Amino acid sequence: MTGHRIENLSWKEAEALLEKQPVVVIPVGAGAKEHGLHLPLNNDLLIAEYLSRRVLEALPVVVYPTLSYGFYPAFVEYPGSVSLRKDVFRDLVIDVCRSISRHGPKKFYVLNTGLSTNWSLEPARAELAKLGVQMEYSYLPSMAAEEEKSVEQQEAGTHADEIETSMMLYIAPEVVKMQLAQKDIHTDRKGPFTRDPNNQSGHYSPTGAWGDPTLATREKGALVVEARVKHIVDFLKAFSKKEFFPTPVRDNYLPQKASSGARPPPLATQPDPKAGEFVKKCEWFLGGDPPKSLPVLYRELADYAESQKADTDYYGTGRFLNDFEHEMAGLLGFEAAVFMPSGTMAQQIALRLRCERAGSKEIAFHSTSHLELNEFHAYKELHGLTAHCIGDPATTVYARDISGMKDGIACVLVELPQRRNGGKLPTWKELEELKAAAKKKNTKLHLDGARLWESQPFYGKEYRDICRGFDSVYLSFYKGINAITGAMLLGKSAFIDEARTWLRRHGGNLYHLHPYVVSAKMMLDRKRGRFSLYREKALEVAALAAKSGVSVYPDPPEATMMHLRFSCDLVRARELRNQIAETEKVWIGSPIAREAGSYFELSVGEATLLLPPEKLTAVVNKMGEFA
Repeated sequence: MTGHRIENLSWKEAEALLEKQPVVVIPVGAGAKEHGLHLPLNNDLLIAEYLSRRVLEALPVVVYPTLSYGFYPAFVEYPGSVSLRKDVFRDLVIDVCRSISRHGPKKFYVLNTGLSTNWSLEPARAELAKLGVQMEYSYLPSMAAEEEKSVEQQEAGTHADEIETSMMLYIAPEVVKMQLAQKDIHTDRKGPFTRDPNNQSGHYSPTGAWGDPTLATREKGALVVEARVKHIVDFLKAFSKKEFFPTPVRDNYLPQKASSGARPPPLATQPDPKAGEFVKKCEWFLGGDPPKSLPVLYRELADYAESQKADTDYYGTGRFLNDFEHEMAGLLGFEAAVFMPSGTMAQQIALRLRCERAGSKEIAFHSTSHLELNEFHAYKELHGLTAHCIGDPATTVYARDISGMKDGIACVLVELPQRRNGGKLPTWKELEELKAAAKKKNTKLHLDGARLWESQPFYGKEYRDICRGFDSVYLSFYKGINAITGAMLLGKSAFIDEARTWLRRHGGNLYHLHPYVVSAKMMLDRKRGRFSLYREKALEVAALAAKSGVSVYPDPPEATMMHLRFSCDLVRARELRNQIAETEKVWIGSPIAREAGSYFELSVGEATLLLPPEKLTAVVNKMGEFA
């Protein structure tokens, strides 16, 4: 056995082991939670013990005793089932990790076998991070999604179902009572499981299962279990390395079973020390716009300002600035607009105003939203707002997600396109249904239009048609437009008047904004009509990549961007990037870690159009060697 079970050691032996700062594995598996008529109450405990045993055989980790009580509120109506309160289980995990970390370890992996436990594990992870302790945990929907999909025959199910029963036939067949297994699929209600057919607030399940366990086989279980073991072992190998990229903040909700089994991709927050060295060697760029020196940029701005007779603004007032605001309001179909230094500022102001008007401090957005992943929860820390993450982590927000929200949500933020999912977009029909669902729910709809320009070719509609039905919009000038910086918030006149007050409170009403305004207007004028060309090129690049064996997501691209996915880890992906820079003189960007490997985010721009066809082909073929 490669690893160690801590309970088998003396304290002196434990001290010598822990001071080496190994990765600590803490299994979580319910010892008393119903699993239908055919599986025992300790089903999850058996799975957790089995998986931790397999990990011990493969890796030099330290495994602690399994936590057999957790947050399982959906099953308490069935005798024998036990659930701790959400905060109690959160604090239990925090205290266990803190106690162990005193003696050396700083990396913990919670081998999680539940779904509702995510509600406690994510805040526990955040609290431990503040203490310098890194905790990661298993996320079931992403652990063996492809393998499950390849063998699953049931039309629905996630609990004591075909898949879980198959796993138990492989892990512990002696405890499975297949003669008692029954198909139990009632999809007309949501909420905790209930045995009461008259309980309209719960998911009716007379057996306690959800799915069709009668379809289970040991062969299916072998495929899924071995895939999960490989997933965990591969993740722990990466986790044990010094250069490990933390997964992003996950949302506190129960994930639905996604077809792709994906979760929000991690952010590349670790340093990339050699990037600057290799980018200097490049003459071409795969994405974005070609870089410019500051003298060249400033000369262009001066020439443009002179040609437009741009005047100086003072604290948000100036002919050129205010005309630009009026122009954007007309383009997107709103009464008014206000220029702001950043989108972070614009969106926080918009959401606060929506909440004040609604008399509610609750908002909702997708789990990969910039507000959730990149702003240190400023909506909460600065404005006291409470966020609910909605939608499948692998796709985007749809009407069903809004319809299924609790009542009292003041505003829903929708990002078009969904950047962290490769520029994923709802279809036009789905977008219209989404708008109708928000109206029926009596909640305001705010558009995160950071990449609205990149979305328009997919819909083939006017910007005002895309924005119609949204109560407010944030528009960026420093992403696809490539201005120095700058954003606009658009809405009704009274709303924008209030936003100007909050702009001052945020310190964003700068003495002069004209350098940013001139840059934004100049670049917008240059980019008008170019995004359709970018999307055509994106489709071409995606086709070349797929032919070379590179995984593209979405396939085909929907916006002017995509993710080029690789099975190799981040270190290997950087080696690929550096080789291409060295041999082809083309910069392809910095890779980003994801759970199953890495990816490059490609936003097609002028640089892509300028790349010679033979260079593009050579680069994509080289990528295929690493795929």
